[in-house]
Amino acid sequence: MQQTLALAFLAFDATATSVTDVGYPIDVIIAEAQSRITNQQRFEAVDLEPVAQWWHQTLAVALNDFPLKQFNSLFDFPNR
Repeated sequence: MQQTLALAFLAFDATATSVTDVGYPIDVIIAEAQSRITNQQRFEAVDLEPVAQWWHQTLAVALNDFPLKQFNSLFDFPNR
């Protein structure tokens, strides 16, 4: 369930980055399957800022290390 919540945050962050009318707050409700007891919490931007900073830094490192070798031929333009 924790990984699902992490993926939901990453999807939210990607969407909020590219769509101007998506933003905080994020309301999260988690239900326990057996008992159907729920926990809920509202997250504002300030609550998740450390997570967002970590993600953006991790993504920048991954982008810098991205293996582009397979795409190099796309940048070989013929001389004119």
